[in-house]
Amino acid sequence: MADVTLSAVTQRSLFDTQRLSALQQVSQERLSTGLRVNRPTDNAQSFFAAQSLTNRASRLFEAKDRANQAVSALGAAQSGINAINRLADLAEAVAL
Repeated sequence: MADVTLSAVTQRSLFDTQRLSALQQVSQERLSTGLRVNRPTDNAQSFFAAQSLTNRASRLFEAKDRANQAVSALGAAQSGINAINRLADLAEAVAL
């Protein structure tokens, strides 16, 4: 197999093309995921900070959901109490 010798300009052009291709892949991944940092090798500090914030947001959403469920349960209990009060008022009216 014959060796191919490239001039300095051709080598530089090939290197720049490869670099441009790599940058294009990074940009495409960022656009498709919506994330600036997708893995620890991109930027470890930012990746783990983002992961920590994402986990915290998830816990806060879970707490919000539990609070909403509690509010709903209290609303149902209030409706039940109101119904019992109406029945008691009806029973009192019939007894008189």
